[in-house]
Amino acid sequence: MYMTGAWQDEQTGSHFASMIGSIDSSPDFRFIGFNGHHPDGYSPMVLNRWFEFLSFHVAHRVPKLPEPIRMLAPSYFAQVFGYQAELEPDRFAHHGDDVDAAYEEFLAEPRIRLLFENGAGSEVVGATSHRYEASIKSFPPPEVTPRRWWFDARGALVDIRPEVEGVESYLDDPEAGEMAYSRELLSDLNRFTLPTTQIARDWTRFSDDHRVAFETEPLATTIVVAGSGHVELYLRAGSADTAVQTTITEVRPDGFEQRVQCGWHRPIHRVEDVDQSDDLRVDYTFTEEDSAPLEIGEWLSFRLPIYPFAHVFRPGSRVRVAISSPGRDHPFWCYDNPVTDGVAHEVGRGGDHPSSLVLPVWPTDLDYDEDYPHPDALRGQPTRPVEPIRNYAAP
Repeated sequence: MYMTGAWQDEQTGSHFASMIGSIDSSPDFRFIGFNGHHPDGYSPMVLNRWFEFLSFHVAHRVPKLPEPIRMLAPSYFAQVFGYQAELEPDRFAHHGDDVDAAYEEFLAEPRIRLLFENGAGSEVVGATSHRYEASIKSFPPPEVTPRRWWFDARGALVDIRPEVEGVESYLDDPEAGEMAYSRELLSDLNRFTLPTTQIARDWTRFSDDHRVAFETEPLATTIVVAGSGHVELYLRAGSADTAVQTTITEVRPDGFEQRVQCGWHRPIHRVEDVDQSDDLRVDYTFTEEDSAPLEIGEWLSFRLPIYPFAHVFRPGSRVRVAISSPGRDHPFWCYDNPVTDGVAHEVGRGGDHPSSLVLPVWPTDLDYDEDYPHPDALRGQPTRPVEPIRNYAAP
């Protein structure tokens, strides 16, 4: 089984990656994950690895790309992906025609390949090319541990649970569900193959009263995140039904806020699926008998899932988390939200209602480029000038 997938896939999302740990019946399973768009799985960044897989498992021969294809590929890539790219060299050609020896070397490689900063690996800003990578045996990496930050006063995200309780408030945003930032491309999905500078992106903001947000101090060390996470949210709902979105962004020291990943939940679904949840990953049964209206004005605690991703937060960056109605932060998914104009919801922080962010931090010595990518480069991860957090305290 061969699979590729983008953490910010505009067509499927990244929930697919939750099944990777359950794939154990295939004699050989390979997965390549990256930030980016749906068609990036066919791009020159990964195309040779697909050819290798098919050569071994279908053709039963050593993967050797025909020279005419190698010669013609750059002009084809220029037409489809917007830049001239070379295919990877043949990695197993040193075995000659000894397919058994080549296959043995192939099987000895780690099954999972994570590509970072797709869009910043070539001279063409936003083209399908990554900067660095990591190879692992499973996803999420077995070494990941939950890292928790607590919501605190003045929009802070802190390491120690606050003793003093506070409440922030946000209003439902009825317009958000329709505000996808590349929605105009729904009629021309092929444009997602092009460099990001040629992809329309209008990443609109929530007004201050339509979201609450919290951020860390500038990071002192590198934090590599790989896997699923969640927000443990204390919510006092203003209506019997609502939907909630969380968005993770990186606040860079160069003045840009970069989209990283999102998650969504409709908390009338109360019961977690214990077989699909752990201390990081969260899923729900979504059955009729396990759903119930919210009690207006009563505190409810639930885990708001953040879907799988891999990202490097450099020293000096801040991790920001926002809570809002679903919408605005996806390329073209739109949401039929159960929200009402003017309805307010309250988010607890500290004391008896300590909302927090939990991410899968991977303690790895990843060899990454220290300089930040061009702000328009990363595929699936638009940027915008950062604005300060202005939360509204509940009355």
